Amino acid sequence: MTIYHTHHIVPKHAGGTDDPSNLVQLTVEEHAEAHLKLYKKYNRWQDKVAWQSLSGQITSDKARRIAVSNTLKGNSKSDDHRKKLQENLKKNGFNANPIFTKEHKEKLSKKAKERPTVKCPHCKKQGQKNAMLRWHFDKCKYK
Repeated sequence: MTIYHTHHIVPKHAGGTDDPSNLVQLTVEEHAEAHLKLYKKYNRWQDKVAWQSLSGQITSDKARRIAVSNTLKGNSKSDDHRKKLQENLKKNGFNANPIFTKEHKEKLSKKAKERPTVKCPHCKKQGQKNAMLRWHFDKCKYK
C-alpha cells in the first residue's frame, strides 16, 4: 500500500496557503525529493529539514528541535511564528530564553555532585555512573 502526503507547492514557510490549488498528493519519496529541489533552489533551512526528515536522515524529533532552535534564534521569516512558539513553550513550562542565575547554577552543580560515581577497574578513571556506563567501561583503552 502506497502512502501519500499532502505537499504544499509553495511551502507555508515561504508564504504558501492551504488553498487546494497549492496542494498536491505525493508519495513519501516524491515529497522528500520535492523538498530537496526546493532546498537546492532557495537554500531555505526549512526545506532542508523537511527533506532530511522525509528521507529518514533525521528523526521527526530532531527535525522539531532544529525548527524550534532556528525559530528562537530568529532564523524564521515570521516574528509572529516565533512569538507563538515562545508563548507555547512558556505555557508548557519551558523558558524560551533561559537565563541561569548564580543560585540556579549552584543548584545544578550541587545536583551533579550528588550523582553516584564509579571507578573504571582498568584505568581507575572516575566519573558519574550513567556517563561511565555509556561512554567508558566497554571502550576503555586499557581493557
